[in-house]
Amino acid sequence: QYVERYKDRDWVMKYVEMPFVVEVLGLGGSKPFLYAGTIDGLAEMEGEKLYLGEHKTTPRLSADYVKSFKPNNQITAYCWALSKYLEKPLYGAVINIIHILTKETNFIRHVTTREPWELIQWEYQLQCIVDDVRRARENEHWYQNTSQCAIYGMCPYQTLCNTSPDYMQNFMDAGYETRIPEDLKWLFVKDSEVKIATA
Repeated sequence: QYVERYKDRDWVMKYVEMPFVVEVLGLGGSKPFLYAGTIDGLAEMEGEKLYLGEHKTTPRLSADYVKSFKPNNQITAYCWALSKYLEKPLYGAVINIIHILTKETNFIRHVTTREPWELIQWEYQLQCIVDDVRRARENEHWYQNTSQCAIYGMCPYQTLCNTSPDYMQNFMDAGYETRIPEDLKWLFVKDSEVKIATA
């Protein structure tokens, strides 16, 4: 059904399951950080213009669902990251929407664009978020995002969020263990430690 509907396609998929990693300067030119991910695909349209190729499944298809791709954090982030990684502009994304019903499956293609100002704005917001995380780590005080507590079952840290700071350490010692994967330990090294290690 998909092949028949879009047999006269005007785009070519150049890559599939494409990983990327880009280095980004921190806010105000501070210590850089890495942003990494994997895109579903990279397509070429309208000559040699590059677009993301994204596959999305949904049991409910509506006008609001289609509109949800702009603004959309993931799509904008990937357009920004791939433009950095490839050193070429990305103009948006080709969204292959797979509408799954009880007795049939429908396919719809939607193209969403991104302007350069949107990518610049997203990069600044990312830098601000990383700056907030670094400040929280330095001060050992983290924001609570209470809208996410039960998204995937109850958060295992709910007890800590409901505990007085006076008794926080006791609960942490009794019920939690600090474990950092080997390949992520470098992320938790403070700037001062990095300077000592590289001196």
